Amino acid sequence: MDGVQKEQWSGEQGWVEETYTIAPGQHTFKWAYEKDGSVSSGSDCAWIDRLYLYKYTPPITFFDPDEYTVALWHLNGNGEDDSGNGNHLTVKTDRVDWVDGEYGQAALMGVDPWSGSCFNSDGGALTAPGAGCSYPGSGDWTLEAWVKFEAGQGGTVICHYSEHWAGHEPYYLSIGSDGVARFDIQDGSNNATISADISTYAGQWIHLAGVYRHQQDLEMYLNGQRIAYNTTAIVPEYLPGYDVYVGGSFCGTSTGLIIDEARISTSARYTD
Repeated sequence: MDGVQKEQWSGEQGWVEETYTIAPGQHTFKWAYEKDGSVSSGSDCAWIDRLYLYKYTPPITFFDPDEYTVALWHLNGNGEDDSGNGNHLTVKTDRVDWVDGEYGQAALMGVDPWSGSCFNSDGGALTAPGAGCSYPGSGDWTLEAWVKFEAGQGGTVICHYSEHWAGHEPYYLSIGSDGVARFDIQDGSNNATISADISTYAGQWIHLAGVYRHQQDLEMYLNGQRIAYNTTAIVPEYLPGYDVYVGGSFCGTSTGLIIDEARISTSARYTD
């Protein structure tokens, strides 16, 4: 790389994976095969496959509130909002258990999940007032949380949901029972959705983030790496009269999700 030899191989070898770190800027990469002339057997060549270039993202750690924080729920045994904006979660203690999280405690959802119809549900287990957590109509928006899910189980991570009013779900970040993560926005008439299969991460703590750039695009990030993207001109609907949910929706509580460090922000916190 840049005129400096990093590695060499000889003889007959199987496939190996190599990883190198480079600094930002322009670089020159060169692979060369040289024949020594003493032996004439085999294929007399080398193969290179699956070359990936990844942008380095600093590790995601414990969240602290800043000027862009709408709500920050550490979920350390309660639903207090650490942003200073007063968007505290109302907790239904019969549907949430407090367990060890990625940082401190976390909320285990679906201890006694709601199993009835949306039309007679009494709501989700963790709810915040929509007046403080509604998309304001302009600017960027990020939903994120540390999550652990089990194979064959899942549900909503964070959403703004209008009960009994189909098609009015301004934002929705979820993991399905099929292990597919989805980020969806709606304007009341149209919706935009992106998704990615993260089923191989079942049973592990992951950081999942949905990023909306105003009338530009939707992005979804797993542990700081972008896993889904699409352009959109849709603007999420402003619905201050309806609650925001963590670990569920008005129709009930997610099952098998453990959620920690959930945050909503008025900025695109992650970029590719």
